[in-house]
Amino acid sequence: MYEGELYWKSFEGLLLLCVSQEDMQRVLYEVHSGWCGSHIGGRSLATKVTRTGFFWPIMISDAKDFVIKCEACQKLGNIPQ
Repeated sequence: MYEGELYWKSFEGLLLLCVSQEDMQRVLYEVHSGWCGSHIGGRSLATKVTRTGFFWPIMISDAKDFVIKCEACQKLGNIPQ
């Protein structure tokens, strides 16, 4: 706890802000499809969210679910062979 906010200490020693369930969807949307969004895959999205400074315990599975539900990624993404 620091100034009323909960943080998680990463492996590199950085403090990552723990976000709530409501904020998690907004963070995923902004990183994935926001103004500078790149529509990346699930694991890459979770890594980019961590580098942005946010954390929650099931980030990787939430990021994968978010990418699967992204309509633009499903329509315009590469088709696996």
